[in-house]
Amino acid sequence: MERGDRETTQGCSAARNDLIILIILGIVVFALSAFFNVRERIQQYITDYEFIQLDEIFVVAFIFVVGFAVFAWRRWQELKIENRERRNAEAALTAANKKLGLLNSITRHDIINQLLVLRGFLHQSLRISQDDQPRRFILKELEVAERINRQILFTKEYQDIGVQAPVWQNAAHVIHKAQLAGGTITLAIGSELDTREILADHLLEKVFFNLVDNAVRHGGEKLSSIRLSAHTTENTLLIFCEDDGCGIPEDEKNRIFEQGYGKNTGYGLFLIREILSITGITIRETGVPGEGARFEIMVPSGYFRKAEGSAT
Repeated sequence: MERGDRETTQGCSAARNDLIILIILGIVVFALSAFFNVRERIQQYITDYEFIQLDEIFVVAFIFVVGFAVFAWRRWQELKIENRERRNAEAALTAANKKLGLLNSITRHDIINQLLVLRGFLHQSLRISQDDQPRRFILKELEVAERINRQILFTKEYQDIGVQAPVWQNAAHVIHKAQLAGGTITLAIGSELDTREILADHLLEKVFFNLVDNAVRHGGEKLSSIRLSAHTTENTLLIFCEDDGCGIPEDEKNRIFEQGYGKNTGYGLFLIREILSITGITIRETGVPGEGARFEIMVPSGYFRKAEGSAT
């Protein structure tokens, strides 16, 4: 990479120097032609030989044409070097990411297996223990092991964000693909979602799955329905996920998207924000506490379009 950077810098310096020399040369030629009255001599020479009359502007223009041709060639050489080094860097980065992904996968698999063994021993210890004090410690240890297990599983999901290039996805199709399940909760999906496609990370379905899962987990006994809908303004596509549960307290609205904040794993809403941010999509909570949660997903201009075959 250092060699490529050095070659690119040298190429840029050479091209810049060529351009400076050409400009100076053009000025000098123009000044000399004016001082020595070259125009009349050239015109006399051309007249004697019955050629078309020309003046010093042609001479200067010709020099600049040749000069810029040289400059363009040098710049082409620079671009060849830059493109070659960029391709090499991309290939090296791709290979490094694959190795890191493999290492993470193997390490994660080994840790989960060891946790499974640990939890098995803890459950066995809990069954044979008769003393209340050791049992309380064992229960706490099981909670810690479970928390570690959830954190390890989260690393797999987070590792996959941004690995593949964003793709155009039909909003309604993604929601159905997420296999949302509200149990006894009524789940309504607006027809307008079927008419819009979003340019987003391939994990977009996890966004909708986690939103519904979050509502079911934290909506409380009051929760009876969840609605997904969309509205298009001039420059923004707004996607809403609304429920009639207990809502989110005002002082928690800005914290719920932070890593580790929450009553369950603390990663669901954080993961949603990270997935959406790959293509500049944002999310916020605007519900009224006590009346239900309302998440607004804002897709900027250029990252949504009308779905094929839709009339609106």
